Amino acid sequence: MKKIILIFILIIDFKILLSQELNVYEDLVICENLDTNINVPNNFDGYEFTWLFNGNTYSSDSSIQINESGNYSIILYDSIFIDSTFISIDSIFDSFDVILEEEEFDFIVSFNNDLNIDSIVEICIENNPVLETNQYDKVHFWYLDNNVIGEDTMTENTIEILNILDLIDYNYLHEFYVEIENSCGIIASKNIVSSIFNECNCSLNMPNIFTPNADNFNNEFKPINNHNSAEDFEKMCKSTDYSVEIFNQWGKHIISLNSNNNFPSWNGENTNGKEVPEGVYSYKINYKINRYTNSKKREIIGFFHLYR
Repeated sequence: MKKIILIFILIIDFKILLSQELNVYEDLVICENLDTNINVPNNFDGYEFTWLFNGNTYSSDSSIQINESGNYSIILYDSIFIDSTFISIDSIFDSFDVILEEEEFDFIVSFNNDLNIDSIVEICIENNPVLETNQYDKVHFWYLDNNVIGEDTMTENTIEILNILDLIDYNYLHEFYVEIENSCGIIASKNIVSSIFNECNCSLNMPNIFTPNADNFNNEFKPINNHNSAEDFEKMCKSTDYSVEIFNQWGKHIISLNSNNNFPSWNGENTNGKEVPEGVYSYKINYKINRYTNSKKREIIGFFHLYR
């Protein structure tokens, strides 16, 4: 019993030195490809020490190599040996944060939750494709076919293709790459994204009312090109090989029209040149879209009302 009491008293006596903060290390921003070593200060000979990374034991060597961003800490402690036990009588600690600047990074095209890295992909404009990097707080310099995009205005880590449509040619192989500016200098992406953009949902809108009454308004039943830039002929969704079939509400065939590369239209007459009566009619239109590398066939089926 006396021995136990004696050890307890010794522990109390040797704990009179409290933990101290070293205040030697400062926060660091380092470049990814540089070897950065941190050493224990020279004036702590005889101390034991432990390095921690993000709160977990990392090393007990006198020097550590920094290769990850995070929080690094060191605990130095002196101790005595009493009755087969080391008892700490003094401890010193210090910590610092490290930001590792990448010198190589990928960037991606994202759309509809799919990701494509450094690949030639045919992308639908309707899916709102976005170029993005993981360098969130860095100044970006985006390039399209070796030309900088929006040098003073597009410096974020994302760029929406819809915002640069005036620079995009449909059915054409475009190449993108990006540079960022960080503390290591101007760093280029290690990949190039090559993409072909098209309007995959390029289609024709059909009217649901048709009034062939010779008033110079809505006198023909014909499709409407719904391309967003339809006023620009060079940017229009180009379709060919049109064929149209018209049926009455009971499914009887009224007329077939083949207009080849021109928009089909119907004047409300049957194959004999007689006006058909008012009522509900159906249509089936077949055509090809030629904005693609390979033409795509499409078919539209619907109903409309004919009034006179």
